[in-house]
Amino acid sequence: MPIPQDFLVNLAATVWSRHRIALASLARCAEAMPQQFNRSAADLAPLLLQASQDAGSFNSRRFAITCLSYLRVITPAVLAALLRLAGDTHTVQKDTLAAAARFNRLDRSLGEALPSELTAALAGPSVLRARTAVRLLQALGTSPAAQATPGLRRQIVQALAAALQDPGSRRPVWTSTENTDRTLDQDLYQALLKVAGF
Repeated sequence: MPIPQDFLVNLAATVWSRHRIALASLARCAEAMPQQFNRSAADLAPLLLQASQDAGSFNSRRFAITCLSYLRVITPAVLAALLRLAGDTHTVQKDTLAAAARFNRLDRSLGEALPSELTAALAGPSVLRARTAVRLLQALGTSPAAQATPGLRRQIVQALAAALQDPGSRRPVWTSTENTDRTLDQDLYQALLKVAGF
């Protein structure tokens, strides 16, 4: 089912209320009907990437990354948006982390190697970006698409294992200024087991 033209006009609107309402509606549709959204909305990726950079609305950014995740494909631009939004406001961070778990394949433009930005995020200074990278690698490594890409699962296992051996992986993951949620190495270990098939 194609997306109505009036809706697309509102999505591209510069009037903030129409734009945000359209994004919110689109995100809820993606959550309610993921397969239909995936088939119908692939051409919306450029508008969604633009919305993911909306400095005036954290809601636009979180709705945009949610929609992008239901398209299921990691492109270079989507990966950059995902890692950038992992350092956003708490609400956007939560939606970004959830979004990372929904992607299931790399775009052909990335080739067969894991993107260096993704593996670098595992040991980077931001533990929230590292956690997002772990969730994305787990999603990619456990997806059926990993079987179709020669060596992808092996690369993911190697990246997770290397990150687990890094002393920086023992860092706590701060979910707010007062609370931690486990340590990064626990996330890495869990993802490694799932990708390896245990």
